[in-house]
Amino acid sequence: MRNTLIIVLIFISSSACNIDSKFFPKKAFAEDEKILTFIQYHVSDKEGVVEDYYYFGLISKDLYRKIKTHEVNEGLIFMEKVKYWNTDDVIESYADEIYSDEMAFRIEDIVRLDLVKEEPVDGFQYPEEEQDAEAEAPQEI
Repeated sequence: MRNTLIIVLIFISSSACNIDSKFFPKKAFAEDEKILTFIQYHVSDKEGVVEDYYYFGLISKDLYRKIKTHEVNEGLIFMEKVKYWNTDDVIESYADEIYSDEMAFRIEDIVRLDLVKEEPVDGFQYPEEEQDAEAEAPQEI
């Protein structure tokens, strides 16, 4: 009986170190160093149709490392200062009159996770592939 009590106390005290981040992940995220990332998500609807979503934002540096090393492969990921790449290939802020600039996503839906050097600018439009090819073509003099 005494050994069981000691084992239970050891378990409780060792898990108490992470209790704050387990039950209050937003608080743990707020205290962690954040890095700017680009994340592509595949999300399936009820019929099994997969949609791609592309977001830029700040995430926990520690969680980024854990996802990249496959230490964590399920749960939620919180993003701040979220911007998205819309269907017109224009970068837009997620924040508006209704929504804040924070979102949570399922880690299981991530198909691409990259670091970003500079925050994308709202209204930036990615060039079309044909325009890129024309720009790279040699010009006659």
